[in-house]
Amino acid sequence: MTAHSGRKTDPTELSSRLQRLMFVRVLIVSVLLGASVFVQVRKTSTYFGDIQTSHYVLIGCVYFLTFIYIVMLKRLRNLHRLAYAQLLIDTFLITAFIYTTGGIESFFSFLYILTIIEASMLLYRRGGLIVASSSSILYGALLDLHYYRLITPYGALMNPPSDDQGSYILFRILVHTAAFYLVAMLSSYLSEQIRTSRDELEA
Repeated sequence: MTAHSGRKTDPTELSSRLQRLMFVRVLIVSVLLGASVFVQVRKTSTYFGDIQTSHYVLIGCVYFLTFIYIVMLKRLRNLHRLAYAQLLIDTFLITAFIYTTGGIESFFSFLYILTIIEASMLLYRRGGLIVASSSSILYGALLDLHYYRLITPYGALMNPPSDDQGSYILFRILVHTAAFYLVAMLSSYLSEQIRTSRDELEA
């Protein structure tokens, strides 16, 4: 671990990065909302129509949380706690989105990686690893619950997972967990190197 990995980001810089994070988050959900409206207007199929309500609820939650974040950004002194809270809540929202798009069948698990990269850029190695852990636990729990038929994700096209898919589910969980931690380590290392180079130039 480098000497910089334990240092905290300057409050002014962190505030700027949090504002960027909120903008990117709203932009992504706005694109999803636009896609949802487009699909609903065209009435492609009942399948898509069924999952739109849950999508709108998630998008509304993101807009509402963004408003809360803006208020807290102006009032809180410890912005690192706000950063951790935002990123961890993002992992829950992503899990909910995967739940509404098929669970095991959903291909939106890559959204976890975007959050992990942002955590590594904002909070360096510790933040990246914490968000990677949260993503691994939530994604693994979601797939396990789907496999054991304790939940039935919206939008699932195939029949409930069969018993002989256990090895496949375990493989997916292990691969995603390894990918999450690998991304956290690499992105935090790159972020720390950039910060070290910048500090040396300033010195």
